[in-house]
Amino acid sequence: MYESLTEFENIYQAYRQSAKGKHHKNDVIQYETNLHMQLWYLQQRLENRSYVPGGYYRFVIYEPKEREIQALSFADRVFQHLLCDTVLRQYFEPRLIYDNAAGQRNTFRIKKEGTKTLGEITQSLNSYQGHLKHGHTWKLRKHVYKNFVLSRHKPNPAGAFG
Repeated sequence: MYESLTEFENIYQAYRQSAKGKHHKNDVIQYETNLHMQLWYLQQRLENRSYVPGGYYRFVIYEPKEREIQALSFADRVFQHLLCDTVLRQYFEPRLIYDNAAGQRNTFRIKKEGTKTLGEITQSLNSYQGHLKHGHTWKLRKHVYKNFVLSRHKPNPAGAFG
C-alpha cells in the first residue's frame, strides 16, 4: 500500500487534483515553475520515508463573518491528495452509507433522483441502525441549515431552501 504513494503517476495525479481551478494562485504558480523537480523531490522524501509536512499558515477572512483560517502549503496539499486518493479512499468509501455523498466520486444521486424528504432520510438512517454496535445511535438534526453558513448571490423570496 505504501508503494502506491511513491509511484510518480499517483503523485502527478495528486498534483493535478490539488491544482484544479487554482492555477492563477501565487503558491501554485511558484510550485509549477519547477514542477518536475517538486514532484520528484516529494517522491524521494516518500521513498526515504523522510517526508514531514510543513506547518499551517494562518490568515483572517471577513466575509460573511470574521474567521481565522489555517491552511497547508500547496506542496503539502499535493501530499494530502495523494494520501487520500491512493490509500484512504479505498478503505473508507466501501464503509460509507449509500446516502453519503460527501466528497465521493460519482455521487450525483441526489441531483439526479431529487432531494430526499425528512421521512426518506429517517428511513435510510433506520435501515443502517442495525449496523451500529454497543448502543451507539444517531441523531438527526432537523434544522441542518443552522449549522452551515449560507451564501447567496441573490435573495430568494421562497426561503432558504426554496
